[in-house]
Amino acid sequence: MTNTLFFSKTSLFITFSLSFALFSCTRKGTNEQKTTISGSNTEAPVSKLLADAYLKKHPDARWIEIASQGSSSGIAELLSGKVDIANSSRKMTPNEVDQARQKGINPVEVIIANDALCIITHPRLGVDSLSIEQIRGIYSGRISNWKEVGGPDASIRCYGRNAQSGTRDYLEKSIIGHGSLSNLIVRESTQDIIEILRKDPYGIGYAGIGNLMMEDGKPSNDVWVMNIYSDDFRSVSPFERSKVITGEYLLSRPLYQYFREIPTGEIMRFLQYEISDEGQEIVNRSGFYPIIDTHKALNRENGIYPF
Repeated sequence: MTNTLFFSKTSLFITFSLSFALFSCTRKGTNEQKTTISGSNTEAPVSKLLADAYLKKHPDARWIEIASQGSSSGIAELLSGKVDIANSSRKMTPNEVDQARQKGINPVEVIIANDALCIITHPRLGVDSLSIEQIRGIYSGRISNWKEVGGPDASIRCYGRNAQSGTRDYLEKSIIGHGSLSNLIVRESTQDIIEILRKDPYGIGYAGIGNLMMEDGKPSNDVWVMNIYSDDFRSVSPFERSKVITGEYLLSRPLYQYFREIPTGEIMRFLQYEISDEGQEIVNRSGFYPIIDTHKALNRENGIYPF
């Protein structure tokens, strides 16, 4: 059995290769069957934890390979037949659905987790909360100095992911509207954004909540995680579980997996494990939030049931 991590800061490519005994790991050169997953950088860590747990529970299951290049890349690879599962931190676009149907594919959508998108800064910036309107102003370039939102007299540096990122797409559509993140300093992965904000006292970035938690399920505290408010909602932390689930935390979102059709065999068994009570406890321990009844109902409508 091998459990190896490949991370390239230039290729945006993370692969977790987990080899188990459908074919013996000592049989080199054989065409081993495997389940391939590609897509969201946000989802990759929890996908690895789920795959680890599933393969430990089912040691005869086939190899699972997870690549993280961004939601758009994962969906494109799914539609081209290169992977079995696309992780996506956003819904497929109408254009992607049209492309799928032109290829005779009727994509199946499954919600596997809940995320709170976090706005993050250096821990000593001195600003503890932002409104949705202020975040919109910062990322559109209309607000360019921290003193405009109660912080120090210093220029704001905005960090984010590339155009393949589902999280960037979500932020653009949820906050900026139909505009774009015009003043963005692009970093290759969520972890890169977190690392630079540990050092840059005047930067701002974003990350899924599961990327900000330690193994014991507590916040890492390496960066400051903003409380978010609006005219309609008081200031809410993304660590307030009930507020995330009810949507009072305004940057709550589902995390998706997409399939070319209703999966069967090993792929279906793995998916059922992900959304089972045991799988959702792993999601919870990873720092994300389990799916709620509404999501379970949507999954059932799409023909997907847990064990």
